[in-house]
Amino acid sequence: MKKAHLNVRSLKCREHFILVKEAILENKFDIFTISETWLNSSVTDLEIEIPGYVIYRIDRQAKNGGGVCAYVSRNYSTEYLSNISLITASGFHQLWLKIHIRNMKSFIVCTTYRPLNTPLSYFDSDLTENFIYTSLFNVPIYLLGDFNCKLENSNNPEAKALINFCPSYNLSILITMPTRVTETLKSILDVILASDTEQVREATVMENSIRDHDLVYVTLRLKKACSKPVYIATRRHYSPVDFNNDVSLAPWSIVDVFDNVEPKLNAFDLLFTEILDRHAPVKTFKACGKPNPCVTDNICGLMKTRDDWCKKAKKTNNPLS
Repeated sequence: MKKAHLNVRSLKCREHFILVKEAILENKFDIFTISETWLNSSVTDLEIEIPGYVIYRIDRQAKNGGGVCAYVSRNYSTEYLSNISLITASGFHQLWLKIHIRNMKSFIVCTTYRPLNTPLSYFDSDLTENFIYTSLFNVPIYLLGDFNCKLENSNNPEAKALINFCPSYNLSILITMPTRVTETLKSILDVILASDTEQVREATVMENSIRDHDLVYVTLRLKKACSKPVYIATRRHYSPVDFNNDVSLAPWSIVDVFDNVEPKLNAFDLLFTEILDRHAPVKTFKACGKPNPCVTDNICGLMKTRDDWCKKAKKTNNPLS
């Protein structure tokens, strides 16, 4: 499973969109998040569609620029958390998705973007409440985006704000290499934060020619979710002799008292079930393996016979025995 992020500075630009599409398909990213899409209502989903992916987006309405979106593979079931996906009054962008992967463990992905003029108090005012809300799902959380925090210099206020925020919520910063390189600066602006590093196989930066921001991505090693235990109700461990004696001594003549078939059947059923419950009560057992309805008792018997012959052949060293 591969997730990536890129600050594209206009997905409306046809050249940028084509390069993004090629990057997604060539690298087979499962989830690709984008900041600074610069999209608005004039651009439809159909115009920026990528085969095999579903797009989720938040456009900035009040002014130009900004905006975030995420492309998610159609192989996965995705829940758009619309109640917490928004652009706040301070300008901070957040798009939350819950990803379900068949019988694998689910996780949450948040695409973020912090414009330069967004106050640093947004960590407490805009992000904390939503992060706590998603933590209640009890699944790993990954935040991908451009925080504009310049993490290469831990002494600047923006970097300090992010670095102080992460330990409070058990988040790890996975990207430590520069993501925007110019002739004079090397900045870590685009980051990936993870609440669970156990799944992380690799996190790195990939150079690209789309804009001056490089692409960041993380590869996950997903584990299957624990399957629920299977319980089987059955009757066993009874004495055939005692059971047959009680069946022969039961007052079956009471069945003849009734004229109609249904009451006769009910009377017989009550008598027989009472004896059956006494000698072989129903007990519930936890199945050790997965139940297979295709394997009948007859097949089980044949399998046992095969195993017995195999043991005998090994013991006597005679393949014909």
